[in-house]
Amino acid sequence: MDVIMAFNTGFLLPALTTIYSLFAHNGNVRLHVLYVDLSDNAQTVIKRLEGVGDGNIVEFIRVDGKLLDRIKVATGRWRQETFFRYYITEIMPELDRVLWLDADTLVRKSVAELYNIDFEQRSFAGVYDNSSRPQERLGLSFYVNAGILMINAEKLKKTGKMNEYWQLVASDDYKGELPDQDALNIVFKDDIKEIGAIYNTFPLNPDEYAEFLIENAVIIHYVSKYKPWNTEDVQYFDECFQKYRTAAVFVPEYWDACSRAVTFIE
Repeated sequence: MDVIMAFNTGFLLPALTTIYSLFAHNGNVRLHVLYVDLSDNAQTVIKRLEGVGDGNIVEFIRVDGKLLDRIKVATGRWRQETFFRYYITEIMPELDRVLWLDADTLVRKSVAELYNIDFEQRSFAGVYDNSSRPQERLGLSFYVNAGILMINAEKLKKTGKMNEYWQLVASDDYKGELPDQDALNIVFKDDIKEIGAIYNTFPLNPDEYAEFLIENAVIIHYVSKYKPWNTEDVQYFDECFQKYRTAAVFVPEYWDACSRAVTFIE
């Protein structure tokens, strides 16, 4: 399975946790880390995680500065790395399908079923997300969260439709509130397959979904500005435990995985 991530040295701790959890539950994964600012020491530490699981490997691919020139829109609290998934057909043209993982995620089970999904001739597959009011903001009735994304690179190479994406991002009229994600949903609005919420589960879910998600969630995605690895956010999550059963499970799971990852590389 080919998986891609992109992050910088400042995001090393959460990235280690994501990679550790991916490798702990999956074998024969080729993880491609796309980067611009990732120190040699950080790369050495990440490579140690190849010892987790069976047959997992990590390779590092530096993103060319000319590609970065395409990012014209202000990224806000997001880093430029959030756009790197959309370079995939140019950086690694040999790949036909790939799984993108944000570095603020936790893998709880095998992702093989997700990876081998039938795209049904769509360019992407993702989980529906209404939290950013896409109907109100963009007039879109269907909108996916791009934090976990199956990419049909084979189709993208044939259609060349990513050119439309970059044209929109470079347009003076584009003011994406969620810079890379809004553009994806606008350009590919009829070309994204919906997949089950178990593959991109947010830690704060209503109680009526809690039992099912706690049992079945494959990938947890710690969206929002509050992150479980930040000590200053611990109080925020402690308060969430009182309101959301999923928070009381998924956040401690993340802390445990983070501890295991750090212990392993040490």
